[in-house]
This record gives sequence, structure tokens and C-alpha cells, in this order.
Amino acid sequence: MKHGLITLGAVAVAAALSLPATVHAAAPTTKTSTATVTVSVPAGDLTLEQAPNFKFASTGAESAATLKNTGDTAVKVDDERGTGAGWSLSLQLGKFSGLTTQPGYLVFLGDTAAATTAGNTAPTVSGVTQTAPGDSGVLLENAAPSTGTGESTLTMGNVTLNGVTVPAINATYTADLTWTLGTTQTSN
Repeated sequence: MKHGLITLGAVAVAAALSLPATVHAAAPTTKTSTATVTVSVPAGDLTLEQAPNFKFASTGAESAATLKNTGDTAVKVDDERGTGAGWSLSLQLGKFSGLTTQPGYLVFLGDTAAATTAGNTAPTVSGVTQTAPGDSGVLLENAAPSTGTGESTLTMGNVTLNGVTVPAINATYTADLTWTLGTTQTSN
């Protein structure tokens, strides 16, 4: 009888192992999540970091002459506000003290702007290339929204003072250069 039980047990185990197994898998699920990049720029200022001094020289009496700048030409603006609101830069040339006849105009040709902070877009350089002493001034650079952030440098190319009439005496004549940095972009 013992032998019969062992045989019956072996048959039961063999039968159980030969039955097909049914597995019920759970339905696949999908979930969407997000990846977020947050840029937090510490609040800073909009500043005019550098403005050039123009220097023009004459070796004698001049009549309606063109004098070339031998001074600086770089203008630096730093926008650390973190708003991307844009800005504008204009220049006004004052009248030269001591000159009876004012020069015709200040000319700047070949101006180039560069964003010196990596990943930022440079502001647009104005198409205006001259201003007369005492005029209201001209727009030099315009940073549209989302441009001109960080540090930007304007290099003023070929700056000349045209229509200069000076007597043949040793003298120095000066005029103020007024650089105005506006907090929003300006239309040309």
C-alpha cells in the first residue's frame, strides 16, 4: 500500500506539472512627467560700463577739414536685470567751446556690436551715422526684447569730425559727449 501511495503521489505531481500555466499580466500603464529648467538671474542693473573719449588733432589752420579720431572707440553696456526688456543707447554731441564756427557733424561708420556674454544676442546697431554739435542726438544701439542681455560692446569704426574750421593758434576745444542709456528699446 505504501508503494501505491508513492505511485499515486508521483502521478499527481506529474499531472500538476504538465498542466498549462495561465498567467494574467496587468495592462500596461503609461505616465507622462515633465522636465523643467528654471533660470534664476539675480536682479542686477542696466549700466553703461564704458564710454569713449574722442580725440581729434589738427596741425594748423583748417577750413572745412575732416579730422580722424585717435582716441577710444568702444562703448560697453551691461544688462544684468534678468528681464530681457531691451534697452537703447544714444549719443549727443555738444557744442565745442571756444570755436566760432562749429564743425558740421560727427561721423561714425562701420560700427559693430557684439554680445560678449556667451549665449546672448547682440543688440542692433543703428543705421544713423552722424550727428551735428548741439543736435538732439542719435540712436546708436537698440536691444530688442530678449537681446542685449549680459555685456555688449559697440565698437565705433572710423569716427571723424567733419567740416572743422580752426584758426592756426595753439588751443584746445572741447565738447561734451552725452551717452544716454534708456531702459527700453527705441524705434529708429
